[in-house]
Amino acid sequence: MNIKSKLGVVIILLLVSFRSVFAQVIDLSEKGTANSYIVSKGGKYKFIPAKGNGPKVTTINQVQGLWQAPKAVIGDITWDGKYISFSASEQKGNAVISAMDNKGEIIWSWHIWLTEDPAKKLHSAGEASVKMMDRNLGATTTNIEDVNSYGLYYQWGRKDPFIGALEVGDKSGDRREDVSFTTATAPVELGRRVTRFKPIGNDKINSNAIDFSIKNPTIFIGYVSEVDGSGVDTWFNTEFKLQDDLWGYDKRKQDNVKTIYDPCPVGFKVPGHSIKAWSQIEAAIPEGKLNSYVYMYDGEKTTYPASGSRRQTNGRIQYTGYNIYLWSAATFNEKAVGMRISEGKPHNNVKIPRAMGLPVRCICEDSIL
Repeated sequence: MNIKSKLGVVIILLLVSFRSVFAQVIDLSEKGTANSYIVSKGGKYKFIPAKGNGPKVTTINQVQGLWQAPKAVIGDITWDGKYISFSASEQKGNAVISAMDNKGEIIWSWHIWLTEDPAKKLHSAGEASVKMMDRNLGATTTNIEDVNSYGLYYQWGRKDPFIGALEVGDKSGDRREDVSFTTATAPVELGRRVTRFKPIGNDKINSNAIDFSIKNPTIFIGYVSEVDGSGVDTWFNTEFKLQDDLWGYDKRKQDNVKTIYDPCPVGFKVPGHSIKAWSQIEAAIPEGKLNSYVYMYDGEKTTYPASGSRRQTNGRIQYTGYNIYLWSAATFNEKAVGMRISEGKPHNNVKIPRAMGLPVRCICEDSIL
């Protein structure tokens, strides 16, 4: 073989290798399954559809993009009988993919979180053994003057996120919406035949509220009245004690084990209890013009944006730029337990209505509280 022929063979081999590298489909579920997957660069991805860290979903008829923000962060969503696959752009953002049965009803949904790897810069804000992400779940920046630092909102115990805020808030503490999911809510692209984000009263649900929440990930279940012992300010329509372990909390251990309803990515979970997760956060240092805060722990700064919440009765955005709320997995009677920061002061072990929509900041699953 002459030099020209050898050179041609080398070029062909290089092209084949180049194409194979760029055509590679990355398996997001290789190290485990979850309800949320982190994607940090554009490309092709796949995952095994499972109920969080639990059993595989086996009755899938079709898959589709439920919603995404901003537009076109993911596409080419397919199902081959083993994996759900999709392509991701280089944009940062969030998306939800749903699997449906032959009746077109949603069986399960998964959050795709397009951001820098938040596991690369962990911090502690409480017990030294608790390692926490540097941003709220769904946030695409740690810049607290950027609304994208707020992340997404979750009703306590639910696995699926609600879309975030449109713009950064100020110190007024006002409620931001007269009608839910409108003027203060970020724009979102919905998939075909998808119900828009909207509220419904817990007294209007005919089936079990847990089952309803899985089939309707974009419907915010607001508290209207206590139904069958569901408790005050919950989204349930059955006895609230039956729902205490949705995020795996063990009252005796004051810790939690990740469950199929946990919204955090592989290797992470919702903090077991706010007292130990944020016990060492010190007074806030004001930063920028907004009512967002930088906290000190062991000499290190940690940013916490004042992302506010969604109101427990109707899902309206409220108190952005004024309050910081974060869920834990813990419960106290019909309330859940979380951390609140207002006017620069942290308050742990706060009793919060379970129907509120709050941010989540995930901790490493092997953290010991």
